[in-house]
Amino acid sequence: MRQKRVLLAEDISCFGKCSTTVAFPILSVAGYEVSILPTAIFSAHTGISKDIAFLDFAGGMKGILNSWESLNIDYDGILIGYAFGKKQIEVLKTFLEKKEQKLVVLDPAMAENGRLYSKLPEDYPKAMREFIKYCDYLTPNITEAFMLAEKPYHKGPYVRTEIIELLIILYGKYRKHVIITGIEVVDNKMMVMAIDNKGDIYQYETGRINRNYSGTGDVYAAVLLDGLLKGRGFEDSVKDAMELTSRAVLLSMAGDYEELYFEGILKEL
Repeated sequence: MRQKRVLLAEDISCFGKCSTTVAFPILSVAGYEVSILPTAIFSAHTGISKDIAFLDFAGGMKGILNSWESLNIDYDGILIGYAFGKKQIEVLKTFLEKKEQKLVVLDPAMAENGRLYSKLPEDYPKAMREFIKYCDYLTPNITEAFMLAEKPYHKGPYVRTEIIELLIILYGKYRKHVIITGIEVVDNKMMVMAIDNKGDIYQYETGRINRNYSGTGDVYAAVLLDGLLKGRGFEDSVKDAMELTSRAVLLSMAGDYEELYFEGILKEL
């Protein structure tokens, strides 16, 4: 009997806490055998510095997957994060077409504060919208949700009815479970709102925190995947992921840390 196995496909930042360096320890401590498929390698994440060295790893992804194919490896779950480019999306699409997977969570990491990440082409959201059909669960932030819904972005705070409308548009387009994270609402709260594949809507609130940490979306997606793989159900998994992500932020603030202290929640997984 083997451990449950997870494939983690996203970038590696050699310094700083985001993407693989956050999701891998969370999933490992949660009890999974984790395989890594790097989409790109960065000297540091861009929340630390814009002056970084990077390597586009699309070619390397193909070599890794070809090697794994000979080993006939199966996965219980897949978490896809920052893909870095359209070439990487094509590699992942080919992989998912060839091998039926049980559960795929996609964090469509491509934008923040109304703008695409600097190294992505303008037509990247179109490629991401086409890729969604290969995935089961989406965890966009509010900017990415507007882009996936093909609606004009505007800054928050937002009213709940507007986010519900956005969720309904995304459900109508993709028929997937969708969780929108990092929603600033009008009564000084932060919210996660979700819709399942039957069209039922859920919402969870926490107090607004006036400090941003890179890696919170990675914490959320990894904890969500853990809950789903352990059979906690969609509603409870959405809520638990929000609570643990918020706790990681509060612990970071309490310690006055520059980076996200996600290590503080590992014992709670």
